[in-house]
Amino acid sequence: MKRFPISCAVLAAVCYGISAPVAKILLEDMPPAFMAAMLYLGAGIGMAAITAFIKRPSGEKEARITKKELPYTVAMVALDIAAPILLMLGLTMTTSATASLLNNFEIAATAVIALAFFKEAVGKRMWLAIALITVSAMLLSIEDFSTLALSPGSVFVLLACVCWGIENNCTSRLSLKNPLQIVVIKGLGSGLGALLIAMLTGGGTTNIPYIVIALLLGFIAIFIIHRIPYQSYLKYTRLLFGFAIVLMLLTFFVGVSSNEATRSLRLGGVTFQPADFVKITLIMTLAKALTRRQKGIEKQDLLPRVKFGMTDRDRERNRHVWHENSIPLLAPVALSCGLIFFSNFSTAALLFLTCLVMMYVGRIRVGELWRLVRTVVLTVVLAVAVMYPLDIGRARVWVGRLTSFAGVEQVDKASTVDERSDNQVLNAKMSIASGGVIGRGPGQSVQRTNLALPFSDYAYAFIAEEYGLAGCMVVLALYLWLFFRTTVIFRTCEKTFPGLLVLGLGILIVLQALVSMLVAVDLFPVTGLPLPLVSLGGSSILFTSIALGMILGISRQMQEKTIDEENANI
Repeated sequence: MKRFPISCAVLAAVCYGISAPVAKILLEDMPPAFMAAMLYLGAGIGMAAITAFIKRPSGEKEARITKKELPYTVAMVALDIAAPILLMLGLTMTTSATASLLNNFEIAATAVIALAFFKEAVGKRMWLAIALITVSAMLLSIEDFSTLALSPGSVFVLLACVCWGIENNCTSRLSLKNPLQIVVIKGLGSGLGALLIAMLTGGGTTNIPYIVIALLLGFIAIFIIHRIPYQSYLKYTRLLFGFAIVLMLLTFFVGVSSNEATRSLRLGGVTFQPADFVKITLIMTLAKALTRRQKGIEKQDLLPRVKFGMTDRDRERNRHVWHENSIPLLAPVALSCGLIFFSNFSTAALLFLTCLVMMYVGRIRVGELWRLVRTVVLTVVLAVAVMYPLDIGRARVWVGRLTSFAGVEQVDKASTVDERSDNQVLNAKMSIASGGVIGRGPGQSVQRTNLALPFSDYAYAFIAEEYGLAGCMVVLALYLWLFFRTTVIFRTCEKTFPGLLVLGLGILIVLQALVSMLVAVDLFPVTGLPLPLVSLGGSSILFTSIALGMILGISRQMQEKTIDEENANI
């Protein structure tokens, strides 16, 4: 008999044995349903990551779950939601030693259910083992022998064992299928189900319908968009960009005010920010314009050159530059950033920086880009200089945040500085400092009641307090991995438009995430930018999902093209 399988079985038994006392300790600061969710989500995410890195020999394939096994799969997930929650509830009412011993009743429950419902044979020795385990469980469950009263905690543990017994039999119907796929489905499905129950029962935010709808719409958007060929974007880029600009203009007249800024539109009972739509359509428009001008673009000017003593030839050349390069390339950027600028300076600046990187990758000369940067900086400084004394837009808030970050005293601080900025920064620092290396634990934040916007602008500080430095590094690594994968897809693109589109969307998402993180740790002035896919915000989640769908769609097309070429060469 091989030693390795036996060692794995013994190690699994040891891990299972210590899970009850460890869970008992964690349950002192964590709701049972939330604890169950974290256990299963951890298993599901961990196995999903392992599956991504496992390489099977060519030609070797595991059977995958089909529609025929769907009822067993659904039952498996549902029972794995109920069982751990019941176990965690039992642990709050009984000792971890009792719970660990009672867990053996799962063996008896599995065997009896297999006999009763699935007609499996049970031998005499198995019946003896079932009887002994059942008697032991009954003795452990009796709280008062004089009245034969059962311990409530033991009852919950036994109910969990019954659920696992049924679940084991459902899983056995899938025994010939891919085991890694089964574990991932069990972990993610049961974990998300338990997490939803935890939130609905008061273990999380009260805005559950909003979050569920936003995530569902985001998933649907990714799935639908990634099936659309990128060639379709070329056809409808101008139409989509024009529609986005119209929506942006409407915010100036019928927009909804929030946090002292008018950035949203209300359609029925739903609000969304047109700026998120404008960002995507601008990147599409700029990618298309750069693609059409690749021939000799590195030798052309981006802006007309103004100088004294201009000749007719110089004027003609400037007119050519203006009509051929400046208007097609810069007019959409100026219009989009200009409209966003009045209500959200940080978003406009981030969008312009993304466009700047796209133009650099699109082979526009560095000298021309520096001319553009100088022109834009001078224009912004003049605009703020006019807006500040006239109290137009949010100019005083911008100046106040910059001077506060730089540590400069204000003459009239109450009227020039966003009064919450200093408190936000201070509370964010306290959140990060109290989190330490591993954090306080899920749901154990103390500073979230003091942070003005822990669910959006300062989500990273909130993560730092609950999950510590370790959690922050994981979040940062995920965004960097997203950028790395974006660059990999960019390299596979043989044509300019899909490459620039992928790069622009990827930079926009990751750059916004990095700025949001820098703000939370006080390494950048307060901006109000949310953390993509993490911060609360329906339109942000939806349009970020659309951007990811476009990236995945281009990746899918490049991969299919590669496969077709390989098959053609066989």
